[in-house]
Amino acid sequence: METEVVFHPDAHQEYLDALQHYMNISERVARRFQKSVIDAVRLISTGPEQWPSVEGAIRFVRLRRFPFIRYYEPVTSDCVQVLAVAHGRRRPGYWVHRQPD
Repeated sequence: METEVVFHPDAHQEYLDALQHYMNISERVARRFQKSVIDAVRLISTGPEQWPSVEGAIRFVRLRRFPFIRYYEPVTSDCVQVLAVAHGRRRPGYWVHRQPD
């Protein structure tokens, strides 16, 4: 059974901002970025516990060919929430306040 993957609203906006950034460079690059994000969602949904943890239940997946990391954590036994689509070299940990209580 696949795990549902949902985005925190700020993480969704980060994805859209990054996609627009790559679209400004090249439509082809933007499509590759989009595919990389979709692939990461598939990886998370088919085995969320297989990826390394950062802190507590928070885990991450690096995007292939792009300097972005997806941070996520379980919300329920069959759902995880993406907390951030973060550039790997900018402002580490800025998204930590997004964790559900």
